Amino acid sequence: MNGICHPRIILPVSGPAAYGPGAPAAALLLAEQGAAERAVEVYACATRYGFVANSRWFEDLVGQPLRTMAASLPAEAVESAQEQGRLKDWGVIAGELLVGPTLKAE
Repeated sequence: MNGICHPRIILPVSGPAAYGPGAPAAALLLAEQGAAERAVEVYACATRYGFVANSRWFEDLVGQPLRTMAASLPAEAVESAQEQGRLKDWGVIAGELLVGPTLKAE
């Protein structure tokens, strides 16, 4: 299985499992790494899918903490990241994360 690797988590980037907790988990990992704008973008992409957008669990676990973190960013940066996330498919974002230095091992 292809995926984004973290010392504790493997995020699938293709197949049905990719659209499960993969995108919200990636957003949390990005936030943990200090990549706030990218985390906002990834979570905005995740909320395009009903199982995330309609889930109180994802809202409590990911949405609220990301909004708190995003409050320290310029409003224009947050809006831009959200728009980019809404326009991209998870497969595209996952591919970018695989080739980019955004996630680093501990």
